[in-house]
Amino acid sequence: MARKNSRQLTEEAGHPTPVCSTSYVPDSRLTANGWIDPLTLAACNPANNPLHG
Repeated sequence: MARKNSRQLTEEAGHPTPVCSTSYVPDSRLTANGWIDPLTLAACNPANNPLHG
């Protein structure tokens, strides 16, 4: 079974996308847990956005 991204989970729950929230999550946690960027549908790679935070 393929891993689902946040957009897929949100749509399945019947909520409109995108879901916006503001919180701090360390890059190490995002990359270690295989977070998928809902805008690019690619795995999180902090090197692609060096000025993000």
